[in-house]
Amino acid sequence: MGKKADAAKQAKIDKLSAAIAKLRVNQEAIAALDISKLVTAGTKQWAGSQQMKFIDELSDLQKAVGKINTGIEKAIADYQSKIDALSADLYAGAYSTVAKYEIDSPY
Repeated sequence: MGKKADAAKQAKIDKLSAAIAKLRVNQEAIAALDISKLVTAGTKQWAGSQQMKFIDELSDLQKAVGKINTGIEKAIADYQSKIDALSADLYAGAYSTVAKYEIDSPY
């Protein structure tokens, strides 16, 4: 591999790593959501059928948040596997260069 190809791979690794960092920040923000506080506040605000409607909508919200979190986890895993593949390719190229040097070396 040439230096340009290696630099391009390293740039991809850096971009993917930055994307993972952003996804983790978003995941932490989602984890910080405390829907139970909203349930408590809503049950004090409404009674009867309005209260049940509010709780049902919060339940739907909680499911949606769970799906978002699952999507973030899948994206992180996908990006990490791409980083691993690029890193392996980079290091394989570096290792083959060193091995070739050692084979060709008069020492």
